[in-house]
Amino acid sequence: MAALVVAAEVQAQSIQTVETCRQVANRDERLAFYDALPSTVSTAATEVSPVQLSHSFYNVLARDTYRGINSPGVELHVSFANSSPKRVKGLSVLITIKDAFGDAVLVTEAKMTIDIEPHTQTSYWDA
Repeated sequence: MAALVVAAEVQAQSIQTVETCRQVANRDERLAFYDALPSTVSTAATEVSPVQLSHSFYNVLARDTYRGINSPGVELHVSFANSSPKRVKGLSVLITIKDAFGDAVLVTEAKMTIDIEPHTQTSYWDA
């Protein structure tokens, strides 16, 4: 019962701190305040996958009807590194895009057929 009370106190303190951040009027100071908050993400050891994201970048596409872009969007380009001794033929990834406050804006799952040789790196669009 005591552990539950301690956890509830910690959670209440972090909520109070976030509420304090939201009350800061200046946008830059508010963002700096959020950045200074301690992370609530667990740092426990987890099993590492032999296939890792090695590089990613995105392009923002503005509406341009002359180029056939009828609505604005974002292109995400990724490359993966395979550190295993086996060839990889496909991946299933969970993509989460968050805003400056850590709230999920987009969460989507993607499955792709991709061929990555052992101990090499490749881009999904190169395959």
